Amino acid sequence: MTNIKEKSPKKIMLALSAYYFIYAAGTAAHQSLIPLLLEDAHLTDFQTGIAMSMLPIFTIIALLFWGNVSDKAKYKNNILIFLTAVSGILGFMFLFKLNFIGYVIVISIFVFFYASVFPLIDAFILESGNKFGFKFNPVRMCATIGYAIMVLLNGLLGLKTIFLVACFIYFISLIPFLYVPKIEGHRKAGQKFDILSVILKKPVIMLYLTIFTVNITYGFHSSFFPKYFINEIGDNFQLSLVIFMTPILEIVFFAFADKIAKVVDIRVAVFVSSLIMALRWLFYSVSQNFYVLFFFALTQGIAMLTPYYYTMRYTSQITPPQGNATIQTVNFIIFAGISRALGSVGGGFIVNFMSVREVYMLCGVMCLTIGLVFICSRTKFDKLI
Repeated sequence: MTNIKEKSPKKIMLALSAYYFIYAAGTAAHQSLIPLLLEDAHLTDFQTGIAMSMLPIFTIIALLFWGNVSDKAKYKNNILIFLTAVSGILGFMFLFKLNFIGYVIVISIFVFFYASVFPLIDAFILESGNKFGFKFNPVRMCATIGYAIMVLLNGLLGLKTIFLVACFIYFISLIPFLYVPKIEGHRKAGQKFDILSVILKKPVIMLYLTIFTVNITYGFHSSFFPKYFINEIGDNFQLSLVIFMTPILEIVFFAFADKIAKVVDIRVAVFVSSLIMALRWLFYSVSQNFYVLFFFALTQGIAMLTPYYYTMRYTSQITPPQGNATIQTVNFIIFAGISRALGSVGGGFIVNFMSVREVYMLCGVMCLTIGLVFICSRTKFDKLI
């Protein structure tokens, strides 16, 4: 690691941006294409739901463990380096031909190390930005660009090749991260953080409730959409195009996120994002047209990212420094843990009685309902700084 004094804020930001860009490119396989591996293994819908539920279930376990470890670590950099390297090593397990039990075990072990990297990076960037004087959004935008580019390239590669390339990408991402100055864990000296004092505030509860509900619907979508698309609508390259569109508006959002947060109230932003997700699922329930799905995939970046971004900023603002990694970990548990596990397992059960399109209709109603509950609650939020 380099000494802090040797690096300017711009160089630190560039090193973090390069790390996040490369690392996020690797995640393009594990975030969206695992259902296709399960399809190749001829797993039933119920088995797919169970196997995919290991992603959010072990995400919860991993986040609770590694978020606490990161806050207590001597240097947070070491935790991120370890998790990134282990993700690359364990990623090779997906190259083997496995049965249902094999995939459940492999997904569980892999996710325990892989799942914490994103929230820990976000917390690390927020803290580094505050310490060295650069903004979070441009760095986070690089991750979105890396992910989008790799998703598009994945459409040109074989399924196993995609997962092989992802493993090497994780290792490559460590090169720029070695140039990032060390950040100490805030609780290394035994400091305590009362997390309940943050998460039991009414504004945080309402944000969590909304994110939780919307992500139940996304948990179903992420587990069953790739298989549904390939079987009913298009081919692998068209699927890659649809997935490629999902982060495009994220790039636009991050470019203007600070200005948007100053102008658009949290209540309005979260309510509108819920309505967009409701419309998306309702259109998915009535149309199998590739171009309709392609267009609405474009809305995902803004609709899914907005409530998470506002929640991340808001909770970071009201949380003391020694609890920053922990609270971002909790945010990610709500965003990608419990809710998506329910969506995956519940979806795997419900599709035995309803068609995928009917489940999408149900998802649309859920997003519309929680959006109305959120806006009608008249919750008061502190203005983002």
